[in-house]
Amino acid sequence: MPIARCLLQAVHYLHVNNYVHQDIHPGNVFASFVKDEMMPNKNKAIQFKLGDLGVAKLFTHIDAKNTRAQWMLPPEVLSPSD
Repeated sequence: MPIARCLLQAVHYLHVNNYVHQDIHPGNVFASFVKDEMMPNKNKAIQFKLGDLGVAKLFTHIDAKNTRAQWMLPPEVLSPSD
């Protein structure tokens, strides 16, 4: 749940700012321990971040056929008549 929440917040932030990440996978998820500001005397909290925005694009620059790899294309793009 903590990983999903952090990643969904990151994706939401990108989408609100009109960006698409285009490369979400476990290798681009980073974890770190941070001091919990609400309970500074307790153990550190773990935090997850989404990184590697190297292929991120604006929504306006996204086209169904300009994804990074052909195998990533959904079936409806490859065969629109089906």
